[in-house]
Amino acid sequence: MRIEAHNAFGKPIKQEITRVVVYDDLDNPILVAMKYAQGMCYAGRVGDTEFQKVLAMLGINKTVIVDNLDAKECNENAKIVLS
Repeated sequence: MRIEAHNAFGKPIKQEITRVVVYDDLDNPILVAMKYAQGMCYAGRVGDTEFQKVLAMLGINKTVIVDNLDAKECNENAKIVLS
């Protein structure tokens, strides 16, 4: 498994890995990807049914709470990225 990361849209950093955890600005894990066998990977995000269990398996002792945000209540200057 390989990641490609960018910092300030500079030259991408490419690296072979077996696990990556992505954290938000408040240090909450929001994405996990891991290779557990040749050609077999897991990818999950906060809100997925098994996400909390996967974090615990990886030794990450954090409970992530998901809340839905009503876009109408956002400040008009805020940008929301939806998947």
